[in-house]
Amino acid sequence: MSHDRALLDVLSQQTIMIKAGEVLKYRSKFSLAQEAYSQTLSHKKKVLSEQEHEMKKLGRDIQVQREKVSLAKKRFSKKKVGRHDSSEKEKINGAIFTGKDKKDGQILQNTITKQRHLSENMGTLSKEYATGISFDGKIAKHNFPIAVEKSCIQLFETTELCFPRLSIDVGEKVGISGENGVGKSSFIRYFVEKVDFQHAYLYIPQEITDIEAEKLFEEVSELASEEKGELFTLVQRLGSDAKALLQSTVPSPGEVRKLLIARGLLKHPSLIILDEPTNHMDLDSIESLEASLKEYEGALVFITHDKTFLENLSTKRWVFEKSEKQRYEVHEIL
Repeated sequence: MSHDRALLDVLSQQTIMIKAGEVLKYRSKFSLAQEAYSQTLSHKKKVLSEQEHEMKKLGRDIQVQREKVSLAKKRFSKKKVGRHDSSEKEKINGAIFTGKDKKDGQILQNTITKQRHLSENMGTLSKEYATGISFDGKIAKHNFPIAVEKSCIQLFETTELCFPRLSIDVGEKVGISGENGVGKSSFIRYFVEKVDFQHAYLYIPQEITDIEAEKLFEEVSELASEEKGELFTLVQRLGSDAKALLQSTVPSPGEVRKLLIARGLLKHPSLIILDEPTNHMDLDSIESLEASLKEYEGALVFITHDKTFLENLSTKRWVFEKSEKQRYEVHEIL
């Protein structure tokens, strides 16, 4: 089992997916199975759209039928019939005996049942693609580009990292890659410290401590109901149940990361900085985050070892490499 899509594609000959409680089998490698599933999902979206139209029609039919039932009850009522009007009473008794009073009620119940079944089916379909995050709010474009000047920083006693002037403009998505230990996280921390941010930004480090997680949970619990609802929606669209997460005594690092991302997005940042954002995340969550960040109109800087995530998302790259025995360098690839 792996969350590395590139590795899965190289090794897999058959693929099994578990989606919304359904087990799907494909006699193909992972990427082809993903394409097949996407086609299935597109069809289901079309079906769901048709069902939404049908639900509206059923709603109108139920309203009409309720009115018919109400009229029928009045028609078969003997309250307004005179005490000695035996002829009218016999007509009403005859209609009740033949079941005419039940026909409209049965039609109404059948339509309500059909509506309930359709609603349950729609719920199953919608769970499969109710993912992805939409980014609202205006991006402060006048504060871009953001840059760090040419410099060298000390990594260890005898090792340094050198880089040219590096800048990022609004809409750009910079993917940072390189082997472990070449200074990627150190550079990101330097970047955050040196850049003068004139707007809201979101920075999530690679490791989140228990103290930071506890503080996050306290902040979330103090949010207003409306803001908390928005947060829960974001977490759900990243593939988790926010309420269950907050009640968990030992949440996983991946779950805490999703909550941290969602909490940061509520501030509508113009710049997002993520250090290994896919760590501890399942494939559905990774793909949902990836798709969302593609649509993000602000600037994005992210470190990742996920080759597929890097290739699908970055518009330019900052590559960290060892150039000499005690020196690492950064190269920009457009």
